[in-house]
Amino acid sequence: MSVGDARPVQPGGWYGRTAGALRRPWAQALTGLALIGLLALLYLNQVASVAVANARLGNLRAVAAVILALDGPPRSGGRP
Repeated sequence: MSVGDARPVQPGGWYGRTAGALRRPWAQALTGLALIGLLALLYLNQVASVAVANARLGNLRAVAAVILALDGPPRSGGRP
């Protein structure tokens, strides 16, 4: 099926009514706002994930520092 063989829009069917409704300016504005809102939610979700990851990384670094402090300085020659 090539690009020129696309099915024409039937004015009486649901597809035609939907296409006609989406061509109205207020419908385009609402669709644009919905897309902007969705993108904002996705962005905020990513920001929250990064904040949680940073908090976990901070906790792991603190635990690693405590373990290194308890383990003492590294010895030459390795462990027995």
